[in-house]
Amino acid sequence: MTMKFLKKILQIPPFIINTILLSIVYFVGMGLSFILHKFSKKKLFNLKKQKSYWINYSKDNKFYRMY
Repeated sequence: MTMKFLKKILQIPPFIINTILLSIVYFVGMGLSFILHKFSKKKLFNLKKQKSYWINYSKDNKFYRMY
């Protein structure tokens, strides 16, 4: 066995362990934030249609360019 081969083999377990640990941390963090928002009854996204502040311009309108 050469040193390069040993280095490649020894790099695999830490990669797998780090991937598993980071996945657990990610899903626990996402789960906790989801549960906290459910209990606080706050909505993160307002999905209702609201009246737009943009003005619909026609080509006949001479003030079509507003700043």
